[in-house]
Amino acid sequence: MRHFAISELRAGRFPLWRPGVYGGAPFLAQNQPAVLSPLHLLDYAWESPRVLAWREMLKALLAGTGAFLFFRVALGAGFWASAFGAWCFPLCGFLVLWANHPHSSVALWLPWILLATERTLRFPRGLGPIGLAATTALALVSGHSGVAAHVMMGSGLYAVVALLSSARPGESRLWGCSWRAGYWA
Repeated sequence: MRHFAISELRAGRFPLWRPGVYGGAPFLAQNQPAVLSPLHLLDYAWESPRVLAWREMLKALLAGTGAFLFFRVALGAGFWASAFGAWCFPLCGFLVLWANHPHSSVALWLPWILLATERTLRFPRGLGPIGLAATTALALVSGHSGVAAHVMMGSGLYAVVALLSSARPGESRLWGCSWRAGYWA
């Protein structure tokens, strides 16, 4: 699938249909190729299989950075706690087991979506809704739609818990700790 997508895009055609599978099959509409994923830009630039390792490193860096920002900004954790969580998240079993598959390409957006959800709840007229829309779109085009559905359900559950645990507007009691202005009290 990777070689077909690369060859079609380099020939100037958008790979909507794959004629070599049975009598032909839709290609862009499938989850597996993830033709529109920004992670595949490296594939389209270089066809070498070495790109797969660089793409996995990029995925780990994106996942770790998102986890660090979520722990630090949304949960208000300290620097070292956030750094430890950012180090652990790309090494979790799901991302390691599904390396080089579209499942992990979607799951890496989880901390980014949770951060955007928290920003949307705290500042509904700011950039949070735009970030939530962008990260949702990235998760949906990055690969497996079933994993994207699970990521969206996790984001929705996080939002429900945050809304139900809020004490007053502008103040929240999430997970038993209160915060004001983004810092734990």
